[in-house]
Amino acid sequence: MNPDEALRALAAWLLTEDAYERGGVPDEVLTYMQDHIDDVLAPNATLAAADFLREHAGAGGGLAAVARDRAALRALLTHLTGRQPEPSDLQWRADRPT
Repeated sequence: MNPDEALRALAAWLLTEDAYERGGVPDEVLTYMQDHIDDVLAPNATLAAADFLREHAGAGGGLAAVARDRAALRALLTHLTGRQPEPSDLQWRADRPT
């Protein structure tokens, strides 16, 4: 998974967690998203993210604010993978059709 896909997956997971807390997502959907993050990033990534999220979500806006903050998502990805994404990995590119 490239870093941009990882950032989108993290954002989707955090928005799902936020919706779950407000009663808008079934348990099965949240469990699927948690398992997906653990599969694609690292085993137990969702558990490893807990301290980071408490700190950043507690600063205001909750999990939805973290999901919408690209810098916070990059910091979370670095926290989980131990690797800073390259700026070129995070750029949108379009290929010309052949």
